[in-house]
Amino acid sequence: MSETFKYPNATSPTITLTFEAATGSDGHLQTDSEHIIKNQLQDVTIGGVRMVKNLGDDLHQWEYSVYVLTSSGSYTDKDDIISFIGSAYANGAQNSFVWTDYNSMARTVRMINDTISFKTVANFTLCSFLLEELNT
Repeated sequence: MSETFKYPNATSPTITLTFEAATGSDGHLQTDSEHIIKNQLQDVTIGGVRMVKNLGDDLHQWEYSVYVLTSSGSYTDKDDIISFIGSAYANGAQNSFVWTDYNSMARTVRMINDTISFKTVANFTLCSFLLEELNT
């Protein structure tokens, strides 16, 4: 079984990443990584009255980690991740892509990080980012 990221959509992607532990690349959610965030604006007036404006459905976010080979000609590696980010994250959080998890659940998500960093240990690279599901 594998997880995939397909940009810009699952039907006709221009770039696809496949994460499968057996190939040396593994994508996974961090433990307790799902966050449900109220989609609202809040403020307190000078008189101390709380003002709340509901902006719609709650937001769902996940902390996602990708552990890949630093270099590979056959499997998803660090350069593939950088290329995908260059496409899917070119305009920041405006662009979305389809994330299909190990249970075949497809979600339209976007990366919402300000910074995406890479940590390399031996022949492997770890990259973590925050995914937010688009309310459709």
